[in-house]
Amino acid sequence: MGPLPGITATCKTLPSNRIKSGEEATWYATASGGTTPYTFTWKSVGQFGDNNVNNKKTENSNESKWGPFQYTLNLGQKSDKKIATVDITDNSSPAKTTQCTITLEIGDQQPTIIEVPPR
Repeated sequence: MGPLPGITATCKTLPSNRIKSGEEATWYATASGGTTPYTFTWKSVGQFGDNNVNNKKTENSNESKWGPFQYTLNLGQKSDKKIATVDITDNSSPAKTTQCTITLEIGDQQPTIIEVPPR
């Protein structure tokens, strides 16, 4: 019997990786390979949702979600990015770990209107 395969991860935000100010997004991570259950440790960079910078969850499934969180731009701010990483560890001995990083872009809700003077 050969060694167990490592863990692979897929990460995303829904409804997409770009939202408008005032909208909500949920962060997802999916693991495969290794030995279940998986432990998902969510970490953020900078101010993020509930400001929870180390949210550890042990899941009996191969998917973990964090959120939803509502994101609002500050007055005068045109865009922002929120970045999170998730460490995924399996239940093998020794444990195997992988990581993925997700970037969420928040855009200005109001479209920019440029007036062009008549010629």
